[in-house]
Amino acid sequence: MDKFGSTYSELRTYSKASLMYNILYMLRRLLITFIAIIIKQDPYLQVQLIVLHSVFMIIYLTYVKPFEIPLLNHLEIFNEYSILLATYHLFSFTAFVSDPENQYQMGWSIICVTILNMAVNILIMLYKSILSLKIAF
Repeated sequence: MDKFGSTYSELRTYSKASLMYNILYMLRRLLITFIAIIIKQDPYLQVQLIVLHSVFMIIYLTYVKPFEIPLLNHLEIFNEYSILLATYHLFSFTAFVSDPENQYQMGWSIICVTILNMAVNILIMLYKSILSLKIAF
């Protein structure tokens, strides 16, 4: 813990499944890199693999609850659902939707999902910062 304590910060270290969180986090980055480089000729398969991984992460986060603080577990699940919803939007940019107007509307929709996710995360961060300042003073 002294050497790698920040790696396990706020994780439930007494649970082996919780300790897998950082590994799964890094595997996601590797998977996205792999998908972008190796499977570039099939965008539908790319989106499917990202959706599949996102669903597995939601199941993992819901079942394991890797963080000690419940708010962090809920926030991580919310973020994962936001990623899943944004990824579902990507299907409209494949050959399934050929109408540019529909793709344009879906573009605005994915922007709204992203803004909502950012707003929720920023508001929670501000709320926690204000609470910390109140305690400090």
